[in-house]
Amino acid sequence: MKTSIVVLVGLLVSVAVGQDKKKAAEKADTPVTWNGLHFGTTPEEVKKALRTELTPTNPEAVKVNEYKIGEVHVENSVGVGSLAFGKSTNKLESIYLNFSRAGQQATTDEIATRIVAYDNIADGLLEKYGTPANETGKCPTHSEISDYVIYGSSDTLKCVRLWKEKGQTIKMDFAFIGKALFLSVEYKSSAVNSGL
Repeated sequence: MKTSIVVLVGLLVSVAVGQDKKKAAEKADTPVTWNGLHFGTTPEEVKKALRTELTPTNPEAVKVNEYKIGEVHVENSVGVGSLAFGKSTNKLESIYLNFSRAGQQATTDEIATRIVAYDNIADGLLEKYGTPANETGKCPTHSEISDYVIYGSSDTLKCVRLWKEKGQTIKMDFAFIGKALFLSVEYKSSAVNSGL
């Protein structure tokens, strides 16, 4: 009887270890994306990895379950983030980070913060992913954006950069209109039929 219990416990441990190894192997096959997350993980796994609560944003959405993750920090810039999980799979499909700064009063310090946010995000993405696979518009240099703000212009500074990297597409969308900064970064799983 004792031997049977020991064998049963051994089998249960073996099955549990085997399942953990299978999950680890599946996770290793998915690309690491923003903040160490993996596409294909569940909301519970993401909550654990980010150590934060996920707040549903639109329970009525047809294709995805969206969650707000609140304040995010990237390259010393503060923004807000949201995650999309497949409606039928409940697996992570995309991450959207918004660093836009249009509502605050355009003081000198605030404008400097906007320029630094753009520089940090744009430079960080270039450093991490290299030359974009595609770029529309012209992403300005630090001195070009400073001149734009200081001397004024009726033009809009605008660009979109796309990187295709290890099972994901990364999209940076930037515009400086007047003194308002619109800046977002989206990470999307290549496994999802993408409009990026």
